[in-house]
Amino acid sequence: MLPVITTSDLTLDRALRAALGDVVGNIVPTGVGLLDPGTPALMAGLTYEAWTRDAAINSWNMLNAVDPETARNTLKGEVLRDGDGYRLRGQYWDAVVWVIGAWDHALWTGDRTFLAFAREVSAAWLARMEREEFSADLGLFRGPACFQDGVAGYADRYADAGGKSCILDWLHHHPRDRHPVGMGMPMHSLSTNCLYYHALTILGEMDRWLGRTPDAHHAALAAQLRAGILTHLWLPEQGRFRYMVDPWGADDRQEGLGHGLAALFGLMPERSLGRLATTPAGLPCVTPGYPRYDGLGIGRHSGLVWPHVEGFVAEAAARTGEPELAWATVARFAQRALRDGHYTECYHPQTGLPDGGVQEITVGAPEDWHSWCIGPQVGTAQGHPVHAWQSQPRTTWGATALWRLAIRVLAGLDPRPDGLHINPCLPPDAGPMHLRGIHWRGAVLDIRIDAGTRHRLMVDGRPTAAIGPDATGALSIHLVAG
Repeated sequence: MLPVITTSDLTLDRALRAALGDVVGNIVPTGVGLLDPGTPALMAGLTYEAWTRDAAINSWNMLNAVDPETARNTLKGEVLRDGDGYRLRGQYWDAVVWVIGAWDHALWTGDRTFLAFAREVSAAWLARMEREEFSADLGLFRGPACFQDGVAGYADRYADAGGKSCILDWLHHHPRDRHPVGMGMPMHSLSTNCLYYHALTILGEMDRWLGRTPDAHHAALAAQLRAGILTHLWLPEQGRFRYMVDPWGADDRQEGLGHGLAALFGLMPERSLGRLATTPAGLPCVTPGYPRYDGLGIGRHSGLVWPHVEGFVAEAAARTGEPELAWATVARFAQRALRDGHYTECYHPQTGLPDGGVQEITVGAPEDWHSWCIGPQVGTAQGHPVHAWQSQPRTTWGATALWRLAIRVLAGLDPRPDGLHINPCLPPDAGPMHLRGIHWRGAVLDIRIDAGTRHRLMVDGRPTAAIGPDATGALSIHLVAG
């Protein structure tokens, strides 16, 4: 049975249906990673295939709670095995988000077999990344920002990538500037280091749940990383983080996703998400934009509003005492879905309309994969052609971000090893909420939440503090106001 969420807000209800349509429509047979050919898994979008960060984020956002079998497939599809053991697919720097998506899957399902597999994959990948990408002098991991794989997300020195759009192409055109170890990208970015920090703490949680003694090295490395983030990336006078540091200095721009992850993972020294610079259409991925795009458009990875970024920041705001930001984001998501009928990849920061931004690229032959998402040339930057890009339709993580906010913020579902805790965070003027088809361990939940700001949890008519870890069957859950 497909999950259903209904509220007293018809616009939100329809937006949730549209989002679910995007998700279901993007589940297709595949055979990537460890999957047998023909196994259904969730793609990154209508025009995108499987992708490690998307697989992890979409599972974490929603899929683990509503379709655990497809979520497990989607996560296993991003794992490869060779003579050296397990490794992750996708772009290396932010593939570590898989650890978080896999842990969340274990929490929702209670699947110890998968948990043991996830622990093995996670430990192997983190050990490899520590060897290849950790800068011990700074206490930070090297690599671009999470999901920021285009040169438009970076300063001019990185955008000079031979007319190519992928940030990794910078390496081929600046061999003397490469770091001598690992892939060679010399930058240390906020969002990616937040992911590594949380992944390292998760390894200890995995061990405890599996009845093992946590590896002290993982805890020590996490502590070193936390200190590195706060020492080199926190800007105390501004109450926010900088974007990145590298051998040439620092980029003090504001990274949206980095702040959402830092707040979610307990890395922000103070509550300040409400002070972040924003736009009429929402929080931009990076701001301010880079001057090389002035007069040409909005940088694809430096100024556009990406919905999955907004989803993380909104949840973090709700969890750190600024729920109004989350409620405003939910309303904005709902209005977009009704206007467009789906969730597009990214939006213009002023108009809020679908917009893929601009970015350097020298368009190749018609068979070039970029040909279906690149628009006309709008100018040049540093001698390289700059083209308009198309915002791709029915991109999955925008749709799952709305469901994340409905499940984890409005309904307040909080999976933990000891049970499913529920603490709704409804706007003061909201009516009741009803969720059906939520999977928790061996149970399928029917959850009714009364209007109000304080609730008592009832399971099949009996009061309880949480839904237990051994729950089975069809359960009727009622959050009673008062």
